Amino acid sequence: RFCGVEIQQADDFTTRVTCEKTSRRLELIDIPEHRSKDPTSPCTADEQEALRSVTGGLMWITRSCRPGIAYGTSVLQSAVNKPLVEDLLYANKIVSMVHSTATLGLVYRPGGVCWLTRDTIESGIKICIAAVSDASHGSEDEWLDEWQEREPFRSQGAKVLFIADTAILDQDEGAVHLVSFASTTLKRVVSSTMKAESYQLTEVVEGADLMRAALADCHGSLDHNDWETSASQWCISQWSTDCRSCADTLKKPVNKGIDKRLGIELASLRQYLWRRRGEPAPDKRLLEELPPMSERTDVCRWIDTTVMAADCLTKLMKEDFLQGIIESNIWNSAQTASAKAIKVRKAEGSHRRKQERRDAEVASDDDQVC
Repeated sequence: RFCGVEIQQADDFTTRVTCEKTSRRLELIDIPEHRSKDPTSPCTADEQEALRSVTGGLMWITRSCRPGIAYGTSVLQSAVNKPLVEDLLYANKIVSMVHSTATLGLVYRPGGVCWLTRDTIESGIKICIAAVSDASHGSEDEWLDEWQEREPFRSQGAKVLFIADTAILDQDEGAVHLVSFASTTLKRVVSSTMKAESYQLTEVVEGADLMRAALADCHGSLDHNDWETSASQWCISQWSTDCRSCADTLKKPVNKGIDKRLGIELASLRQYLWRRRGEPAPDKRLLEELPPMSERTDVCRWIDTTVMAADCLTKLMKEDFLQGIIESNIWNSAQTASAKAIKVRKAEGSHRRKQERRDAEVASDDDQVC
């Protein structure tokens, strides 16, 4: 145990990282009944100090081993400078959840992800970076120091980085080890979900590049004078997003009908996605098709929201799916049958409503003619 973090290794070399004792020590904020009935009332100095204490404890637990509470902790960080009573109630909700799940943490099992060792290096690299990006749109507040106010309509971005077995590049299921995660508020106010998803994907891809460079450097394969190109040769980085519009647009040779700011972000991402191994950027001429899989440094794929590993880092929800991945070290990103059925029903309903509107317009025109 070190600084409130428990690290245990079993006989089969499975390693667990938890903060059980630290989690159980967190105390609920005392809120008088008359105060809880007025959630929009500003907090007193003592209440604000209590919220700071709880938020600090949650921040340490989050960064140590609990990605599932990262969103709730991020919300409290934005609220702590000018809190309301409703923020105290929210903090108590997070603390109660942490108390009930104090034994959860990070798990690393042997055998699934083939880390390079002296014994396995001759067989070649069998790991890749699995970078998962997600974002919610316009539902968060952000504290602005210069205004001393909380600005609404911000978007929440989530990053989850796995080191994964290369099998995940060819199939839906693969072994993964979680190595990095974050839940932060996007600095820009954006006008659409696609913009929020695209801006966050840029942040995630840059984080994945740094992770890939660190791994390459550990194995003596990094050229420090041209680290991006040499790191991209070492292993593939796979990006996963549940925004189909973003994923599809990145695979097109030309992006049309997109505003300049978003276009810049997408152009930057396409430079990574369309380059070949050993090249710093794509050829300046217009590329008509993506490089062959064997020559790519990065790949992007769409996954369904129901199997989005980072979903609980963008909204307050149960962390069961992500924790299941962490516990088993297996991520299955295949779209479930129930999710497919829901999408079919939504598409049929949308088509039906459009047809009903058209029929109503036709009937209205006929009545005017008569």
